[in-house]
Amino acid sequence: MRLTNMLAGMIGHIPAARLLGEWEHEPGSLAFWRASSNFVYSFRKGDDVFFLRFVHEDDRSRHAIEAELAFVDYLAAAGYPAAAPVRSRWGNLVESAETETGTYHGCVFRRANGRPVTAASMTASQLRQWGESLARLHLLARDYVPPGPPRPDWRETLAFVRSVLTRHPDETAAAEELERLASELARIPEANGEFGLVHYDFQSDNVIESEEEGRFSVFDFDDAMRHWFLMDVEIVRKELLEERASDLKEAEDAYAAFTAGYRTLRPIGPEAATLLPLLQRFDELYSFARVVRSLEGIDEVPDQPDWLAGLRGKLERALRRMRAGFVSRLLSGTMETSPRE
Repeated sequence: MRLTNMLAGMIGHIPAARLLGEWEHEPGSLAFWRASSNFVYSFRKGDDVFFLRFVHEDDRSRHAIEAELAFVDYLAAAGYPAAAPVRSRWGNLVESAETETGTYHGCVFRRANGRPVTAASMTASQLRQWGESLARLHLLARDYVPPGPPRPDWRETLAFVRSVLTRHPDETAAAEELERLASELARIPEANGEFGLVHYDFQSDNVIESEEEGRFSVFDFDDAMRHWFLMDVEIVRKELLEERASDLKEAEDAYAAFTAGYRTLRPIGPEAATLLPLLQRFDELYSFARVVRSLEGIDEVPDQPDWLAGLRGKLERALRRMRAGFVSRLLSGTMETSPRE
């Protein structure tokens, strides 16, 4: 989400209030939850808690949200524990609200029952169940046929990255990484049941351990795209390494438990050794472009709140770290292809 849209959407909580009117709710129950890639508010209807999720049209189209929710409906119909959306008063899964700062598209989900978990605290048994849950998702995604236009694939995502970098011609190392990565990924086969719609954010904060032992409920499919299924495995591997960074052996054991659970339903073939490093680079480049985009125009906004300085500092530090990685990889690649003296 662009930070300019984040600031605009939180003024008076106007978009949230207008969208909430499209769903049954208890008056006065709307409460801000968080804002990152989406705005999220909680509200009540009777004794039940729901979450209103919405975004500015500049950050995500209504079609993209409808395509996401169609996949979630498919999973729920197949018995997969995905947090299903709740229809509005008018029977729609997505509603839109016009405001002075633009159009916002929103949807609602019922709060899932269960216990939140973290990658740092999961036991070996929980890690295996987490892996099995992802494999089950991929088995269903492999056979999914969207009822309308599909979610974007990795090529369209790299086209988005290219559009961002075109507006920032000084990001030369990232642009070079983009072209090299696109060329390398284009040589990887997309057949043999290893390619389909992935969650793309299958991290521990997007799963909840339900009261039924060993069962995880999954939510936030808004980043879903067509990709190699190993992309989701790489996202989890990255989180485990970050959350258990103080003990590399512990992180490796946690990843082994996760993949052991995954392998109970789906194999991880020898191609992983080649593909996972490419997917790691894809994730970093896509993250870089999203952060660059999020900062566009923010310098022109007057009277910025104090919390924004901390957020901007965090994002700018992340950009510096990723830029250094692109430069290092570029230099390494240059040296590898240079003739020996």
